[in-house]
Amino acid sequence: MKILSIDIGSHAIKISVLETSFGKLELSDYLTEILPKETLPTEPKNSDDETPKPLEKQRFILTDAQLLTIKKIITEAGLTYDKLILNIPKNLVTTRLLTFPTKDKKTIIKSVGFELEDELPIDIEQVVYDLAILPGSTGNQSTAFVSIAMKRDLVLLLSQLQEISLDPDYISTEGWALSNVISKTVPADLAAAPICVINMGANQTSFHIVISGKPVLSHTVNAGGNKITEAIATHYGLSFEEAEQAKIDGAFLLTKAHLQNPVESQNLTEDQKLFSKIISDAILPLVREIRQSLMSFKSQYHFFPKVIYLTGGSSLIPNMGMYLEEIVEIPVVNLQYSAQVTGTAVQLADSTEAAFSTAIGLASCVYKPDKNTILNFRKDVFQKRSGLVGFNFETFRTPLKYLAASLAFIYANLAIQYMVLSHSAKKVEASVERSIKSVLGTASRSNIATYINSPSILKNTVNKEIQKYKPQTVEPPVKQVSAFDVLHKFSTLLPRDIILDVSEFKIENGAVKVAGLINQQTDVDRVTKFLEETKLISELTKGAATLDAESKRYKFQITGKLLTEKK
Repeated sequence: MKILSIDIGSHAIKISVLETSFGKLELSDYLTEILPKETLPTEPKNSDDETPKPLEKQRFILTDAQLLTIKKIITEAGLTYDKLILNIPKNLVTTRLLTFPTKDKKTIIKSVGFELEDELPIDIEQVVYDLAILPGSTGNQSTAFVSIAMKRDLVLLLSQLQEISLDPDYISTEGWALSNVISKTVPADLAAAPICVINMGANQTSFHIVISGKPVLSHTVNAGGNKITEAIATHYGLSFEEAEQAKIDGAFLLTKAHLQNPVESQNLTEDQKLFSKIISDAILPLVREIRQSLMSFKSQYHFFPKVIYLTGGSSLIPNMGMYLEEIVEIPVVNLQYSAQVTGTAVQLADSTEAAFSTAIGLASCVYKPDKNTILNFRKDVFQKRSGLVGFNFETFRTPLKYLAASLAFIYANLAIQYMVLSHSAKKVEASVERSIKSVLGTASRSNIATYINSPSILKNTVNKEIQKYKPQTVEPPVKQVSAFDVLHKFSTLLPRDIILDVSEFKIENGAVKVAGLINQQTDVDRVTKFLEETKLISELTKGAATLDAESKRYKFQITGKLLTEKK
């Protein structure tokens, strides 16, 4: 089985492909793509106001950049899969830890909805949730970890994915993916201990507490590695790209151990100390959030995590673990998991292992999945259905009887046709034999049988006979491009989110003209792009889009040259 996982981030899309081989899970491929920057479309400038106002964008779960990047990676790499899993964006999920005075799983599952009615400020019918019962409960009590998302958000997410021909089998969360990695990675003496996982991304940092391989607390901070890049760019007057490269090549943190060691302190220059301070100042808000989350966890559970695992791109900054360990006074180590999770067939670099922890964690959830290994939002009305799932044979008993009778008639008809066709085939074979003799002259029975059974030999023999005569060359007619060809291919490529009213579509003397009204000014570029992708029009030129006062939409005009021949 081939499992494809997609880690949808705000900075990059990461995809991993894992395959089962001899009862083991192995990484076969991994790809990543940085998301292009997106800006909101703006209204035209007013005469009294020089600053254009950004237009409100229709609410979607994923941005156009995320959707196009996912499609680009899968299409260009030609990825195939048996199961698809992805993570729902972190800001769309909330979690609860509920305690029940029973160990009966059915009772707990039925009771969760009633408990959430008191916990959530909205109607329970508006949300979808999934839960896992945590191990290690004492007495007759059980604790359940519940992840909750809005149904409307899930509907939007699935509809957007269907636009790029994706229908995931599982939709899970980053916290569950990382907890699955932790459960396969930690040593035996820490298997039941509370563990903290910090995923340091580009724009966000996630904080997860895991007990016995299951998450009990998840928290996201809107701060990440880009804050460090911005601080470097501001101080040294660099572009963001230059600062990012400087961070990758030479970023580091100095700890008290470095500064208080006489030997090491003497070897440090003032520039190195300043560079380290810029980075430490940039992550100060993040450090405060980590300390606050740890204190909140301690006040609720009355103990600290035994160890903190770091992952994500920014966790690779040298001495990051030592720096945090001095502040929180808990052992901090970088998460290394590939050998335990995906085997040793592919050796991952430290940077790759840190960046793909969520993607690989998601994929490993699907390997022999059950309620203890995966939290999945594709359930109930959102469950992916295929084949005969939910097929009620009682409902279709009468239609099936008619179907059986129809099949019997079809088989009887086929038997009669077979006899008729066999008789016709003998006549055709005799006719072919006469035709062969008329072209090739006398031929033995064995040669004729060879010609009939092997058309390629007959073709070569006939070609030799034809070469004795001077052939005439007839040029095939040129297949002209029609207006219907253009309209058909353009309507196929045009996405559903572009609302387009065409007032003029004209093809005359090889010139093409398209004019009409469109909702957004920036969509004119997209329409031009899709016209070009038809590969039936060249030399496309777009006129200026102007706002129509009556319809409050933008007038546009695109001209081009019609290709004279289909490609």
